[in-house]
Amino acid sequence: MSAAPAQATNLSYLGVSLDKYRAFLTASANQSATSLSVSDTTNWPNSGNLTIYDPTSGGTTVETVAYTSVSGTTVTCAATAAAHSAGNLVVVTAANAAPTAYIPVKTFEPVDNLTILEDMGYRGSEVGLFGAIPGVIHSEYSTSGDVYPESIGYFLGALLGDYAVTGGSAPYSHTFNIKNNIGVYGGGQPESLTIADFSGLTGASSNKARAYPGSVVSELTITWSSEALLTWSAKLTGWPSGVIPKPTSSWSGISPPLPAWRGVTSIGGSPVLYVQSGELQLKRDVKVLNTVDGVQGPYAVWLGPLAATGKLTFIAADETEFLRYLNATNPALTVNFEAGSGASLVGIDIAMQSVSYRGAKVGRGQDYTTVETDFSAIGNTTNVGASGGFGACTIVTKSAISSSTFQ
Repeated sequence: MSAAPAQATNLSYLGVSLDKYRAFLTASANQSATSLSVSDTTNWPNSGNLTIYDPTSGGTTVETVAYTSVSGTTVTCAATAAAHSAGNLVVVTAANAAPTAYIPVKTFEPVDNLTILEDMGYRGSEVGLFGAIPGVIHSEYSTSGDVYPESIGYFLGALLGDYAVTGGSAPYSHTFNIKNNIGVYGGGQPESLTIADFSGLTGASSNKARAYPGSVVSELTITWSSEALLTWSAKLTGWPSGVIPKPTSSWSGISPPLPAWRGVTSIGGSPVLYVQSGELQLKRDVKVLNTVDGVQGPYAVWLGPLAATGKLTFIAADETEFLRYLNATNPALTVNFEAGSGASLVGIDIAMQSVSYRGAKVGRGQDYTTVETDFSAIGNTTNVGASGGFGACTIVTKSAISSSTFQ
C-alpha cells in the first residue's frame, strides 16, 4: 500500500474572471459537435473561446473549445471532446478557462451543495434508508482577505451591478451602485463571476483546478480597525464546480493592502477624528432557482434587494454620536481609504447619504469611554448610478486599472 503526501495549503491560489457573456445549451451536443445551439449570443465577440460547464462525473467533462463564428443563436466551434446535455451553462472565456486576475486571499471555503434524495419506501424490513439519489446541485464559495483596490471591484460588481469607470489617466475611478434597470427582466441582477480555485488536489499530477462559474455575491463585508489592515469577506453562490486546466498565476500590478488608519471619516458632512473601528455589510438574499429541464444545475441564481448595514465604535469625549441615535438625525456617512499620490494613488471610498443609528450604547469596558452603534443605510436618490432609482450606498475604488473590468 502506498500513501500520497498531503498538498501544501500555501500553494493554493484564487483567480477570478467576469462572466460577461454566458448562455445555456438549448439542444444537446454530441461528441465531436462543431456547432452549438445556445440561448443567447447578444454582444458576443465574433470569435474566441467558450467553456461548457457540464456537472457530469463531478465536473470532469467540463471543456473549453475555440469558436470561429456566431450566427443568431448558433455558434460554430472546434469539435467537442464529449457530449453535453441541453441546459448546461456556457460562458465565453479565455483559452483553458484561464482567469483574468489573481487575488491574494486568506481563506478558501468552496462547497458543492448537492441535494441527496433519499429512498425511504417501506420494504417490510427494519431499515429506513434504501437508496441515495443525487438531486439538484449548486456551488457556494466563501473567501476573505485584505483589501487590494485593484481586485475588490470584482466582488463589488457581482453584488451591486451598476458600474462605471471614469478618468483620463491613473488613478481611474470605478464606481459601484445598486442596479435598478426597471422593466427589464433580471434588471437588478449583476454579471456573474467564475472563481478558479487551485488546491493541488485535482488531476493526476495536480495539474488541474476547480472553477465555480456563474457565481454572484450575496454578502460582502468590509471591516476596519485602527490597528489593522482594511479587510473584506465575501459569500458567493453559483453553478456547480467543474475541472479546468491549472491556470498559471500572475501577481504583478498589485499594490500593498490598505492600513485602516488611513481612513478619513465624515459624519453629517463634517470630518471626525474619533472613529476607532467600523464595518459595512452589503447583503442580498440569494435564491437558487431550479427547474425541470434535464440538468442538475440551476436555471438561475437570483439576488434580492440590497441591505447595507454596519457598525461603528467611537472613542467618546461627549454624547455627540449618542445624540444622533436618540434624535434619529440620520446623518450622511463617508469613509475614504486612500494611499499614494498622483498616478500611484489607490483607494476605496464608501459613501452613504443617510444612515439610521440603531441600538447605540455607551461602553465602559476599557479604560476610556466609547459609544458603539449599529447602522442601516436609508434608500435615497443620491447613491445611484446610471440605472437610477433609489440606492443605499456608493463605493468607489481607485487604481491604475483603466478599462471597464468589473461588469
